[in-house]
Amino acid sequence: MKSEATPVQFGASPKTGCPEGSFSLKSLLQLRKEHNMNSWVVFVDLIKAFDSIHHGLMFKLLEKFGVPVRPLNVIKKLYRDFKIEIKVGKEKTLIDYSTGVKQGDNLAPILFIIVMQFLAELLEKNGKRIISTCLTLIMILMIFF
Repeated sequence: MKSEATPVQFGASPKTGCPEGSFSLKSLLQLRKEHNMNSWVVFVDLIKAFDSIHHGLMFKLLEKFGVPVRPLNVIKKLYRDFKIEIKVGKEKTLIDYSTGVKQGDNLAPILFIIVMQFLAELLEKNGKRIISTCLTLIMILMIFF
């Protein structure tokens, strides 16, 4: 990952946050309006976002961003053969757990930020042309994985 997060990801950048992001967005939209320029804004609702990260995608992104093999293997072991137990009445069943970062784990926010960083860089690199494709991808990942 870059030494600093992409400028469009305010929440994971040092010394910035939602107020700065909101101010920047509002200023940019106002300026574009004054020059009669079209604008597109994408807001992604991240409710249950930590639960929607697909493990396979997360591992590929960790590799892409240069996480060394040893720590990557440790992270993979944390998520390998992970199952959750569902109990309905007296019946219990185990199901594979292939999406979501482990809640309460200190590593979870970092793993989540890496996935969001990838999406931010994808949007930054390809501009508005990729927005509909990216949103479709997000929806597919959240629904099917």
